[in-house]
Amino acid sequence: MVKKKVGVLKVIDLNYALLILLALILGCKETPTIIDKDSTIQIASISSSILDMDVNYSVYLPSSYESDGPFPVLYLLHGHYGNHLDWPSNGMRQIMDIELSNGSATDMVVIMPDGMNTFYTDDFDGRQLDYEQFFFQEFVPEIESKFNIVKAKTHRGIAGLSSGGYGATTYGLKYHHLFSFAYSMSGVVFLDERFQNIFEIINSKTSTELTQLPKIFLDCGTEDFLFDSNVYLSNFLTQKNIDHTFTKGDGAHEWSYWVNSLPTVFNEYSKLLLKN
Repeated sequence: MVKKKVGVLKVIDLNYALLILLALILGCKETPTIIDKDSTIQIASISSSILDMDVNYSVYLPSSYESDGPFPVLYLLHGHYGNHLDWPSNGMRQIMDIELSNGSATDMVVIMPDGMNTFYTDDFDGRQLDYEQFFFQEFVPEIESKFNIVKAKTHRGIAGLSSGGYGATTYGLKYHHLFSFAYSMSGVVFLDERFQNIFEIINSKTSTELTQLPKIFLDCGTEDFLFDSNVYLSNFLTQKNIDHTFTKGDGAHEWSYWVNSLPTVFNEYSKLLLKN
């Protein structure tokens, strides 16, 4: 996605909730909205020729962004019927700040795009929105040109919830040369013919490519209606000798579970970054 210019809307002495409300009203604007004077959330949009429209996104920048870098990047995807404001409005910034303050995470840039109810795939529902093409041909290059981030697999990760978990898993597997980390929270696994089949993607990999996959995490609540399918996927990965971590906990398909999982996402990605 190519955005020629991005202005800044300065906001003074407004609390986080009011700024989220403002972002909802101005979501289609091109101007980032700075929410906090320490770590920041920017809300912006970029123009896509592939989708023939502007696409909104939110960005978390650590407090060290202006003085340090380049930084690792994490693409954080929301679920179906959500948008780029889901993670910020559910405490993503505060959670990251806490993990940074206690030394459990490393400074990183977190990119939260609007998935536009596409399941992060091409032409999901007849709207002819080729979101996957947009993501890799326009969005990632644009983000890497605008923000001070490391442009390498070792410092590029992806995570998401529900349909965003599906997106994180399929992108991580299919584009294994781009991501070192893929974390799915309550991810969708089994879908119809409109979708890329996760198992077929894995089976299409050569023995060499299987050794180059990102570090894969599956995380799902035991009361989630998707729990059994995540267990099935974990067992399949084990049969294929694919290194991965499967985490289960009390909870259903709900924000309380995903918010509780988010610190683990930041922690595990940070551990991997230290190894890299």
